[in-house]
Amino acid sequence: MASVLSTSSIPLAIISFNSGFKTTTTCQMKNPSPIVRHALYFIKTSFYVERVKAKPETLQIVQNTIAKQLSIDETTVTPQTKFSDLGADSLDIVEIMMALEEKFGISIGDGGAENISTVKDAANLIEKVKTAST
Repeated sequence: MASVLSTSSIPLAIISFNSGFKTTTTCQMKNPSPIVRHALYFIKTSFYVERVKAKPETLQIVQNTIAKQLSIDETTVTPQTKFSDLGADSLDIVEIMMALEEKFGISIGDGGAENISTVKDAANLIEKVKTAST
């Protein structure tokens, strides 16, 4: 069985896993086709996806802030809870994000919160922005 790895679209490394030994062979591809370049790019980006996980403290603050903003019991707000399940509309989400920006002393920006659907998504975004600003 062999795996293909690439740090760009031109260099190509073939790693063989025969007999439990790792053998690496490198070769150069001259003018790879667009399909090959796309496949190599997909492979490269699929394995090196940066995932930011929120710290437990950040998640707890986000959960408490959401519960307070929506005037609901804190125990109903879990990391997997969707804002729609909490009855939050788009205006509520904007107000929640503004409260979180103020609480953490950060600025998420205009398009930063568009893909947030769960409490955990919000906490991960907060952590990502905090990490980027330091």
